[in-house]
Amino acid sequence: MSVTEFTNDWVQFEARLAGFLQRLAQPTPNDTVRLRYPTADGALGEIILEGTFGGETSDIGLEPRGRACLTGVSVTLPAMSAQFYPIASDPEQAPEAASVVCTFLREEAMVARPSLLAADADRIGGNMLELLELPSLDGIPREDGEPSQNPRRVERRGDRQLAKALLDDSTSGQSWPALSWPASVDEVHEAVEQVLVLKYGTADLDIDDDFVIDSAPEGGTRFYLTVINDRPMIAFRKAVVIHVNSRQSAVIEANYLNREVADVRWVLRGYTLYQELSFPTAPFVPIRFVEMLDQFGQQYRDNVSALRMRLGGD
Repeated sequence: MSVTEFTNDWVQFEARLAGFLQRLAQPTPNDTVRLRYPTADGALGEIILEGTFGGETSDIGLEPRGRACLTGVSVTLPAMSAQFYPIASDPEQAPEAASVVCTFLREEAMVARPSLLAADADRIGGNMLELLELPSLDGIPREDGEPSQNPRRVERRGDRQLAKALLDDSTSGQSWPALSWPASVDEVHEAVEQVLVLKYGTADLDIDDDFVIDSAPEGGTRFYLTVINDRPMIAFRKAVVIHVNSRQSAVIEANYLNREVADVRWVLRGYTLYQELSFPTAPFVPIRFVEMLDQFGQQYRDNVSALRMRLGGD
């Protein structure tokens, strides 16, 4: 996806935010909403929106004539003083305030898309926050403990021509094995090995008996395939960002990718963000398996740089 594809997302979000600010200015003063966004260093920035009494006027049609407070919304951007918008008396102030917020997020904070944002509030109910249509932070499986040490992978390479085989593997008329129904884990291993040898010229295993896939010569990465012993499944797995600076930011990023990308999933475990894919082996469909190998490497290549820039870590 290119940045220009997010333009319409921002237009729609700005309209939703304007409607939300009109609601925020109406009911109970001093409701506070925090709009959070990922920063370049992996932390979370914060914009504060507060429904409050902010300005004064001496002529608002009261009898007897006197001074009264205006109800509106106070917007506080990072490193700036609060700006009051009297939205209750002047509804046109809502789109203006929404524009200020979105312009800051796009042009100053460099937030690529509104789906990377998150919001919480002190008093208003969740139903009102739903007007913003921001992703929930509860949709990504994650662990709350400290990150465990990653297993050490030791590669046993038997074919030093693997890089050449990968680079030359561009024939569109490749014939793949037919669909099969492996009856055991050993038969799954044999079926996977047959496809990997046809595609890459070799099938390498590490000391955990995981297949080692090296698509680096194609611009991808090295990742691992595990044949699951207790169910008909092959698990693809790759650590994308190790030791993320902010778990909440990582969840927001993963939530967006999981909504936008089919088949591949991003999962936060401890402080490591993984890219994963589960492939069924009952039946085992080789042509589909080859497509998933290519897609897994492609998704890593397309997203790893941006994720590491926004989330920090390794």
